[in-house]
Amino acid sequence: MESYTQATPAVSVVGIVYTIVGISFSLVVSIGVSGVVTNKSRRSDCFPSYGL
Repeated sequence: MESYTQATPAVSVVGIVYTIVGISFSLVVSIGVSGVVTNKSRRSDCFPSYGL
């Protein structure tokens, strides 16, 4: 049971890391989608770094 008690904090840290990664990934996807929408609807020079 000692290995279980030692592994519990690691699992919680991994869960927190996965949550942060998921939130940041969703933010990046939403920003990318909005960039594509603005590129197609308006001017393409709004986001020249994406090259879309």
